[in-house]
Amino acid sequence: MLSENSTQILVVEDDEDIRQTMKLALELEGYQVHLAANGLEALKYKDIAPNLRLILLDLMMPEMDGRAFLKTIHEQQLFVGVPVIVLTAAGEKVKPEGSVKLVQKPLDLDFLYSLVKNHAQVPTN
Repeated sequence: MLSENSTQILVVEDDEDIRQTMKLALELEGYQVHLAANGLEALKYKDIAPNLRLILLDLMMPEMDGRAFLKTIHEQQLFVGVPVIVLTAAGEKVKPEGSVKLVQKPLDLDFLYSLVKNHAQVPTN
């Protein structure tokens, strides 16, 4: 069951099946998951989810891809301090600037859980 204090994660992925699967899997682990189908949609979360602890970002998407999203959040100083893990099926080998990790798709659930656990910045109160 989710609580108000559960760790918030933003999944930015254009493939609806992958997006929904990641949401379900992460919610089962107790995370609060927000979804965006591209970088433009993801930008709205700067105002409506100010307590994000991690962004899982697809690299290749329509409208605003992962690289453009990273550039925008850097230039506009959005989501400062929120780690971004880039997910790609494109065979990229170099981690895009502004991200903490580059991960090849497909992901298995155990690896997804370990990524989130290791990179989500949980506040210390």
